[in-house]
Amino acid sequence: MILFVPYVLTRMARGMGIDSILSPVVLCYGLGLLLNFFLPHGMILVEVLNTTMEVSIALAIPLILMNAKFKAFLQNGPEVIRSFLIAVGAAIVVCILGGFLFKNQTSKSADIAAMLAGVYTGGTPNMAAIKIAIGADENLFGALNIADILFGGMYLIFLTTIGPKVFRMVLKQKAINPQPVNQADDRTGNIWSSLTIRNKAKSLLLPFILSILSVAIAAGMSWLVFNELSMSFFVVLLTSFGILISLSPWQSRLLGSYEAGDYLLLVFCFCLGLFSNLSDLADSSLTIIYFTAFVLFTSIFLHLLLARVFNIDADITLITSVACIFGPLFVGQVVSVMKNKNMIIPGMTLGVAGIAIGSFVGIFIHKILVYLL
Repeated sequence: MILFVPYVLTRMARGMGIDSILSPVVLCYGLGLLLNFFLPHGMILVEVLNTTMEVSIALAIPLILMNAKFKAFLQNGPEVIRSFLIAVGAAIVVCILGGFLFKNQTSKSADIAAMLAGVYTGGTPNMAAIKIAIGADENLFGALNIADILFGGMYLIFLTTIGPKVFRMVLKQKAINPQPVNQADDRTGNIWSSLTIRNKAKSLLLPFILSILSVAIAAGMSWLVFNELSMSFFVVLLTSFGILISLSPWQSRLLGSYEAGDYLLLVFCFCLGLFSNLSDLADSSLTIIYFTAFVLFTSIFLHLLLARVFNIDADITLITSVACIFGPLFVGQVVSVMKNKNMIIPGMTLGVAGIAIGSFVGIFIHKILVYLL
């Protein structure tokens, strides 16, 4: 059930036309919460869930990263990279500030700041990886997910309605002639969608072998250095291996690795919902709601302010914000509202780059706050 529920929910959401409103991550986590609430006590095997969560996220990290186009990201121009660095820097500053501001409201301010830094520099995969790396509580992760969905949904509605106009009023806009989407840009996704289940399984053999090897080597190196499995070190190594594989000659043969990693993330979220307790989420949500709102909206404001100071293009700033906060999955949706197809490739590339560095950023912030607090 754990392995097949994400597939069923995704197909149902697409069939009912609600996938643009409720993401698969929300559906998987929400169903897990409901089952946790209604299933008899003792029916959920905690050890099985815990093992499935750890294995799924460990394999997902290199799978998601290994098909990223980091060379293209570096070639997208200094203004795009500068906007990306400003967005990441704004998130770091605001998360550290939030850790200090909320330290008297919760003893978990370092954990919260670390996971929010991860999710706002590349999306949910970072939050999940950082949760494992720092050993954060499952209910805390669940509450943060709910708060992120609440405020992230508000921001997404803004971006897909009046957001582009507001960004273009605040910041300068270059005279870029919108171009039709290059069909070659979507070629990989179209090829993957058209494959049969048997051919998809064959295609995923090499990515999974590389991912399993990455997990094994990272775990082995952690035991060699620390004489134990240090989760922070383990996640950093996994992220590094994913980036290295993406830069290797093998990348062209890794069709479907991102889709497989994204599916494993849904498995992780479903397990997490089964693990979480609704009453605990309700008890801890108020401070988390304030913390999340502060980090998200203050980092967006700081990003806009610095973009104006450094004279960065409005559309580049907007797509960078989307890539960092939502990851690559919502780039196309926002670009269609912007009516600037030139932003698709930079946006997707920045989103994957955010996934790549988000774990490092979150772990770095956690170490700083634990030391200072």
